[in-house]
Amino acid sequence: MLFKKSVPKYLRAVSRKDVRRILHRIEMLAANPRPDGCEKLTDQKHCQIRQGPCDIIYEVQDDVCVIKVGHRRDGPLSCEQGFKQVIDAVRGEEYAKVTGRERNAIKGLMYLLYIHRGNLRRKDRRRLDEAFKLNRRLFTVYMLQEELRHLWSYTYQGAAVKWFQRW
Repeated sequence: MLFKKSVPKYLRAVSRKDVRRILHRIEMLAANPRPDGCEKLTDQKHCQIRQGPCDIIYEVQDDVCVIKVGHRRDGPLSCEQGFKQVIDAVRGEEYAKVTGRERNAIKGLMYLLYIHRGNLRRKDRRRLDEAFKLNRRLFTVYMLQEELRHLWSYTYQGAAVKWFQRW
């Protein structure tokens, strides 16, 4: 088992409880390098598993080489994180522009806008739909986010590039 230099540095900043769990999960990779829940990343060279709040990114050769352990917010979805900032900026601008019923519809939507539509409860979907009927710009930004999420579902880089070019 090999570790990149950044792995121990990251683990020093994590609670002991989480470090024990992460190291146990890494030890289990030696016996089974592709356990349930393992995802191949788009480069086809690295794999990823989740442990608590962290992603463990590793490579399987003759031995398991742990490439990176890090918090999920720093992982492959950092593009999505940037998009959340865009959504929040648009939401803030739209909130400042409107009054009355529209303002009440936009108020408190920040976290609902971040969640994938399929994971929302029925009442939250209705609330978003009401806000979208009143504010087209907010709807457009939300739909762009949903479309870009699709990009990360591809296993092969070539397929992702083709989708993005068509998009």
